[in-house]
Parts: sequence; C-alpha cells; structure tokens
Amino acid sequence: MALAIVLMVMALMTAMVVEFVYGVQTKTDMLNNWYSLQRLSLAANSGASVGAKIISYMKKNNNDVSIVFPPYEFFDQPLSVSLDIQDEYARFNVNKLVNNKDEVDSKKYEAFLRMLEYLELEDEVADRIADWIDRNEFAQIGGSEQHSRNAPLSSIDEVAQIPGIDNDTYAKLKPYITVHGNGEINVNLAPTAVLITIASGLDEDMAELIIESRLEERFGDEGNLNSRVPGFASAMHNKQVDIIFMGNLFRVVSTAQSDDGLIRIVECIIQIGSKNANDGNTGLIKYWREI
Repeated sequence: MALAIVLMVMALMTAMVVEFVYGVQTKTDMLNNWYSLQRLSLAANSGASVGAKIISYMKKNNNDVSIVFPPYEFFDQPLSVSLDIQDEYARFNVNKLVNNKDEVDSKKYEAFLRMLEYLELEDEVADRIADWIDRNEFAQIGGSEQHSRNAPLSSIDEVAQIPGIDNDTYAKLKPYITVHGNGEINVNLAPTAVLITIASGLDEDMAELIIESRLEERFGDEGNLNSRVPGFASAMHNKQVDIIFMGNLFRVVSTAQSDDGLIRIVECIIQIGSKNANDGNTGLIKYWREI
C-alpha cells in the first residue's frame, strides 16, 4: 500500500511538473513572439518615416518617386526592412466613377471600361463599384447593392468586399487603382493600363510611346508632351481624366521581417507639398494601416 501511494504521488507530482514546465515554455514563447512583433512594429514604423523623408528629398530635387528598396539588414538585429514607394497619381481613382451629384460620371466610367478591357476583365466590374459607392439603392447589376457602402471607398481593399468581384479580379485591378487623390493621373509614372484612361483617343500604342519617351527624359509640361509624342494633342481633344507631371500623394509600404519568419507591414498614404512643384515637408498622413 505504501509503495502504491508513493508511486501515485510521484506520478501526480511528475504530471504537475510537466504541466508547469509546458505552461512556462508556452508563456515564454508568447512573450518572445510579442517582443519580436513589437520590435518589428517599431522597425516598420521607422521605415515609413524614412520613406516620407526620401519622398520629400526627391520632390525637392524635382525627381519622380517610384522606388523599391530591397531588404536592409541591420548589423546588430536579426531583422530586415524593405520599402516600396509609389505615386498614387500613377493609378486610376475608382471613387471618381461617381461624381459629387451622386451620379455615375460618364467620362470616368468610359475611361475605366478601357482599363478593364485592357486587363481582360468584365465591364460589370465598373457597375458593381459604382453601385457600391453611390447613395441610391438602384442596382445596375443584380446583388451589387447588397450591404453596399453608399459612400466613397476608404481603401482599395474594400473593392474585394464588393459582391461579384472575386479575388482574381481584385488581384488584377489592385496595382492600377486607388481611392486617394482628386483623380488626376501622373503621365511620368502611370503604366499603360492607367495611361489609356486619360483620353478615348489614347490607345495602347500611344501609351507605350509615352513610356518609351519618358524613360529618356521626364515630361515637364503638356507642351513638352505634345512635341515629343505624335498625336497626343489630338487625342486630348477627347480628354476624360486630367493629367499632372508630378504627384504629391504617395503610398509607402514598409515591411519588417525577422529571421524566424515574423512579419510586420505598415502601409500608409503620405502627402508631401503640392503637385507640379518641387516643394516638400515632413508629410501629412492621409491613411495608415499596420498588419
């Protein structure tokens, strides 16, 4: 009996010790993960601040801003930070599909249809986005008003929530659309899919010619653009989107990653100075998200 009791007590004590050690190990791992994520969060935030200073510096020197910095590895920390800085005016603003009178803007709508055709997407995508934004409950496409926002989109991620727009469609659209700015397009940075939305007469060939020409030297103004791109002046007779030659609204994506695979991402929209000018400041945060 004594031996049996001793063995039972030893078994219980062993189980308690194992459970205690497991609990300590689990909490230690959680604490280490929390510490690593906090460190990554600080690094990602610092990266966004550096991005704002880079934008300000380049804008003061009259340089276009479209940069991807590879991961920078800290010599004394097991983590790296990478930066992706892009001009938001190099994208098409889908919020402008609906005007201030809460009506579909026919010019912007037609312009967006050309982008959809170029990306091999269905025209109904434009109707679904417009239905999601406008304040009325009239659905141009079945189901597009279901749980609709009835207000301008606050982030491009909302597009993926619109009924009828699947993940593949959103993935194709995402690099070319924005919900920030006043709808103008920076011809010095916009890709082909965005350039063709400027005017109905601006086709894919002319867009490629614009891109080739600006690689040699950026465009300074519309007169310079007209002289260097044959047919552009005529195409602008049917202009549907206003153009600019330097933006002041930039998307900064700062990604911090540790050696053990943990990641923190800061995505923000920063406004620097004014358009078509080489002024700059520390930057005004228009949008901020950390994941």
